[in-house]
Amino acid sequence: MAIANRLASANPNYSGARDSANFPVGYGGTSQSVLIPAFLAAYSGKNPSNYNLNPFPAIPMPNWRITWSGLTRIELG
Repeated sequence: MAIANRLASANPNYSGARDSANFPVGYGGTSQSVLIPAFLAAYSGKNPSNYNLNPFPAIPMPNWRITWSGLTRIELG
């Protein structure tokens, strides 16, 4: 619920309303924007109250793959 509350408080259009499970309206327990950071915080053992809500890492990971199969086709001189 900490993630849902943080997302709702960051939204300037949030009215303060709660659903029947006491989640902020629009940020329920099955919302993708709540589930992903909540799962990652729980899986990594970090506190959800200060876990980064951005699903993308700050440094992009390269999508490189190194294969050696073409080296045998190079002529040596």
